[in-house]
Amino acid sequence: MKEFKFYGRGGQGIVTASKMMVAAVVKEERYAQAVPSFGQERKGAPVFTFARVSNNPIDLKSFVYKPNGIIVFDLFVRELGINLKEGLKSDAVLVANTPLSPEEMELTEDFIKIGCLDAFDITENLIGTVPPNAVMLGAMCRTMELFELATICNVIREFMPGKRGELNVEACKCGYNSVQVWER
Repeated sequence: MKEFKFYGRGGQGIVTASKMMVAAVVKEERYAQAVPSFGQERKGAPVFTFARVSNNPIDLKSFVYKPNGIIVFDLFVRELGINLKEGLKSDAVLVANTPLSPEEMELTEDFIKIGCLDAFDITENLIGTVPPNAVMLGAMCRTMELFELATICNVIREFMPGKRGELNVEACKCGYNSVQVWER
């Protein structure tokens, strides 16, 4: 079983992203669960979401304390006192929404693989001022290799039908192609 923590702020789409990730894994005939955690439930407040992926049924129903992967929608959460390295497993992977390189984030010693991209900028250029979750899902697909790009694109279409979905599929593909991946 692989476990993941998502970090961001209210309104950035991390809960939706975790649900779409789970849907993609399930479509590929594996097991997955998303466990959202809402704090103050207001735009801009810190939000955490947890997810699990497995080839076997998942009986555990708790938060994730020792993640294999971290997905960060906004590095500002570090300024709020959130330690992205807390409880990491030795094979941990990071996907971060940032214009910084992995080396500039000073986290290369803590992760075996890091994917970085400016999801806010990509989303703004392709869709407008909306959550960057589709771009981040594309980056997760390439960096973490949990699901196929075609699968997550189909899930996005299901979650967001019509023109909105097609724009988000393009954003997801752009995230997949734009993420800068560093490996130890």
